[in-house]
Amino acid sequence: MEILQSDEAQLTILPFCGFYVRRLFQKQPVAISGLLFSFVLAAGACYASWYWEWESQVLTEQLREAKSLRVAPALVTVTAVSNAVALPTFSSSEFTEQFSAIAREAKVPLDELFYVLETGQAQPFWRYRITIEIKTGYPELRNFIAALSSALPNVALDTIHCRREDVAAAGLACQLTLSAFFRKKMHG
Repeated sequence: MEILQSDEAQLTILPFCGFYVRRLFQKQPVAISGLLFSFVLAAGACYASWYWEWESQVLTEQLREAKSLRVAPALVTVTAVSNAVALPTFSSSEFTEQFSAIAREAKVPLDELFYVLETGQAQPFWRYRITIEIKTGYPELRNFIAALSSALPNVALDTIHCRREDVAAAGLACQLTLSAFFRKKMHG
């Protein structure tokens, strides 16, 4: 019987409290809104604090398990892998022929070519600098550079400068500077 009476008392109190809460909200909406916002913010902070504590406990537990499962390190042998390219012997005519064939396959017209062979005493290789001026489109230029890097691994692209002579022009005027590296011992 007592339980019923307390339920009935709560049912009569709720409309009474609801009336005063509505009245207070009508009289001071800003203050009540601020109070509700503060309550929600405090509840969120409490939840975040609880979640971080729980997460910390989970991570501590996982770390404890990982430490207990440590396995003795196995003997590992490391072998060196070299990406070094074996430099070919220098032959100007052979290199020029390969270079021109790659340009023809990529449909890149070689307008001007300049070759300079650097044979410095301090460096253990010969450097063949190639400067090319071409007029072509983007796809042909990309194909040419990709074909060069795959067919001639001893060639590196140093610089590339492209400009469009006219806004309506489809092609680009580009200047490429490449370096080809060769073994120093034999000269052909």
